[in-house]
Amino acid sequence: MIASLLPFAGENLLATYRALALAVPGCRLVEEEAFTLTEGCAQHPLGAFAVLSKPDAFAARELRTRLNGARAYQIFVPPHGDVPALEEVLLRNDFLLSRRQVVMGRAAPAETTEDLDVAIEEVSGGAISGFIARQFFDHGSPRFRADLESTLTSVIGMRFWAMRVGDKVRAAAMTSDSEGGTGLYNVCVDVSMRGRGYGRQLVLTLGNVFHDRALTLQCRPSIVGFYLQLGFVPIGYAPIFAVHAPRP
Repeated sequence: MIASLLPFAGENLLATYRALALAVPGCRLVEEEAFTLTEGCAQHPLGAFAVLSKPDAFAARELRTRLNGARAYQIFVPPHGDVPALEEVLLRNDFLLSRRQVVMGRAAPAETTEDLDVAIEEVSGGAISGFIARQFFDHGSPRFRADLESTLTSVIGMRFWAMRVGDKVRAAAMTSDSEGGTGLYNVCVDVSMRGRGYGRQLVLTLGNVFHDRALTLQCRPSIVGFYLQLGFVPIGYAPIFAVHAPRP
């Protein structure tokens, strides 16, 4: 059943963020039974996060104490059956709900791709790190984007995909393989080229690449309809929290 993909989606999400954190210079991972926390890299765009994996009030209080004084930390809750309980625990311990990502899993076989004159290939992280940074963080500072590009270039354990139209990259995505399937991340299309079917072509092509594996993703609620058309269905959600301003 498609719902059985939910535990995998959570494990893949944690493995992906762990890989990204380990690519940040100076970043240390503190892994407790109920949460994983980064230390030593709070100024980096990918270095200030924690993942709370169990609805444990004591762990939430301990995590909040460790982050007391942090300026900007994101707390991710992997998708699983205890998400509502985890949300309640975090809210009671002075965390702020930032947004919810919809978790989707592929329910149907990959469709035939569209007849577009494009080339899609696996590339190195360095080949598309700048493109991904521009699409998602165009308004970020040059230093912010440079740090992000550097991390994506050096991360280990992720795969990068580029769609070229002529000699220019017009769309890209990242995938993360783990036991049980593959996670699809950061699907993006050049803002000047959207609405031409490039995103659809990229996702369908990757669906064919991973035709024999479970395939999951997380996305904003506003683009769920796009993925529904490509054979994905919602299977849960993954909330993202932030810390409040430091307590006096």
